[in-house]
Amino acid sequence: MKTLLIISCLFLYRAAPGQPTLKVFAFSQEAVPGIVAKNVTDENGKPVERKKEPAANYYIFAGYSTSMKITIGDLWISGKMYRVFVKPVDSTPVIHINDNDPKAPVRELLVPSTPLRVVEITVKDMVAEKNKRPSWLISMIRNSDLVVSWYYKGKKYFTGVRKFKKLLPQMAI
Repeated sequence: MKTLLIISCLFLYRAAPGQPTLKVFAFSQEAVPGIVAKNVTDENGKPVERKKEPAANYYIFAGYSTSMKITIGDLWISGKMYRVFVKPVDSTPVIHINDNDPKAPVRELLVPSTPLRVVEITVKDMVAEKNKRPSWLISMIRNSDLVVSWYYKGKKYFTGVRKFKKLLPQMAI
């Protein structure tokens, strides 16, 4: 009897579909501005305070099984929701070349060679959220630098990345 119970449990375990997996590769790169103008005045001759904060470039990729049909939804970066543009990557590995020093460019591996289908996710514009989010999603967004929403077979899933991997800064001229 115990053997029958164990065999049926193993069968049910193998037959139960699990959540599909989406592997996210997330990188941020500080873009250091060039020379910031000083002593700028407005049309009335009053000085204008300009604080040039370093911007960030985001390189986000997602990999999933070639047998799956996945649609990427929105994403949250540091708690702010963005729309995205998704395009397939032709081949892996994906390498980023930082040419701050043209004599010695630095090659950084973003996505290793993989049999997965890989897409590049580009941030389009920030969106004001209208829908109320469940508490578990609020917690996920609060504890992750990046959260990606995606759809598989009509069901919405979320994948979080706790911290972006930092790339060497991009220097402006």
